[in-house]
Amino acid sequence: MAKYISIIAIFLVVFIGCSVKPKDSYPSTGDLYPLEMGDYWNYMSYNENSGEISYTRKEVRDTMTVLDTVHLYKLYIGESNADFSSTSWSSSQYLAKGDSFLDYYNYNDSFPHWKDMPNQIKIGDSWISEYDLQEYIVEDKDSIDVPAGQFFAYKIKVYPYYSNHSLSYYEWVAEDVGLVKEEHNTWSTVLISYQVK
Repeated sequence: MAKYISIIAIFLVVFIGCSVKPKDSYPSTGDLYPLEMGDYWNYMSYNENSGEISYTRKEVRDTMTVLDTVHLYKLYIGESNADFSSTSWSSSQYLAKGDSFLDYYNYNDSFPHWKDMPNQIKIGDSWISEYDLQEYIVEDKDSIDVPAGQFFAYKIKVYPYYSNHSLSYYEWVAEDVGLVKEEHNTWSTVLISYQVK
């Protein structure tokens, strides 16, 4: 009888050990930051302390090829009303996108480069922005609901590299869509609607 119990125990250990799969790292295959002329993203931000709600529209208005593999995009940013029918354009950003990177630029600064990240990521990846010294850690990829829909998005923890993780916030980025949510301690931003080509 002890022999049969030992055989069953060995079978269960082998069966359970073989059936437990490690979590998939979900390497990205789509475009994390789609950028084409006319693409836009409409966001709503909510401040928990003040109860203030604001609306922001980001829209790609100009493109230029800098090198064969590097393209420059001008992204207009403006405050909008709740239905996004009227937008007051207040600033713009330049984004340089290559085969393996995305850099944000502000041409008003003497040192314009202020954020960078890879175009392809997977769970467990991390990188440090060269300019603002923020560390990015891809923690997970899961389903998230925002007003623009349900997305299978990467959850990225962001915090100042030189500090502890108490100052961190989170970004959720979906392939072929872009940023769908950003969550800080007292405020959050969600994607309301978008158009990408």
